[in-house]
Amino acid sequence: SYIQKLPQKQWEFQTFGKFLHDVLEHFHKRIMDQDTTPPNQIMTECFKASLIKYPIGDQAKKDAFDILTRYMKREVALQAEGKIPTYLSVEKSFYLGINDKILLYGFIDRVQVDPDGVLHVADHKTSSRADFLKKDWIQLLTYAYALYLEDPSVDKIRGSYIMLKLKNPDGSLGEI
Repeated sequence: SYIQKLPQKQWEFQTFGKFLHDVLEHFHKRIMDQDTTPPNQIMTECFKASLIKYPIGDQAKKDAFDILTRYMKREVALQAEGKIPTYLSVEKSFYLGINDKILLYGFIDRVQVDPDGVLHVADHKTSSRADFLKKDWIQLLTYAYALYLEDPSVDKIRGSYIMLKLKNPDGSLGEI
């Protein structure tokens, strides 16, 4: 249904997830394009543009605003510590053929190089539960494998799930 674009019922939580992914995709694209606009203004503009594409209700807007505010605080903290990664791509597509019978097709939310020089794949999750992901690394391993096939000289790839709805005890974003 994804490849053939068959009609599907859209649940509110799916629209919310697509909305957040769209905001972050466009935010990071502008950062990668070296937009000189202050990052908080970029985020605000991306938020407003994504609302047109993915209309969400008032409570969802408040929830999204809270999530993206914490996301920006995380970015500001990383910048203050000199730990801002170099963003290489967002929504990077990949195709993995398996025995000419199976096609694995997907998108990597974010690929970056961390300050320590390690390539990092990050996947944004809008689930309010992280327990199912703690032992499920297959998605991140698949992303790492796709990047390795693209560049076999890569010897180390880090992966993480950015848990947009979860809060650490200090109120920051959850990451596993």
